[in-house]
Amino acid sequence: MLAVVQAHPAAPFLLSRPFVSPSALRVTETMLAILDRAGFGPGESVRLVQVLTGMILGPAIHRTTYAAAWRESATGAEPKEAAWTALTAEDFPNLARVADQLMDWRPGPEADRLTIELWVAGVEQLADQRSSAT
Repeated sequence: MLAVVQAHPAAPFLLSRPFVSPSALRVTETMLAILDRAGFGPGESVRLVQVLTGMILGPAIHRTTYAAAWRESATGAEPKEAAWTALTAEDFPNLARVADQLMDWRPGPEADRLTIELWVAGVEQLADQRSSAT
């Protein structure tokens, strides 16, 4: 999914629709089987698959919409620069320090890797909690 999103910027909008192709259903079936073996019930497994899909597609949709929103205006000044002009380090020290990075939603393998790592770590912790409760 990440490879498709990176190669095709409009893909997140198509991928956010329900998957019903045999290939997509096999991926979902495999994920559900893994979650079942980890001790998750059907309802929880479905939610975990949905959360992962959202975690992958959310940033991809942001990248596409932010790119469109921050194109150069007719005056030649980038709207994002105008938006951050009033930002002062005194009033917003943390935002001022990371403003350029915060508005940069370009694809990055480190962001995609972090998304997967967060999801896997969260699922592992939930599975550990279930096994220690029994």
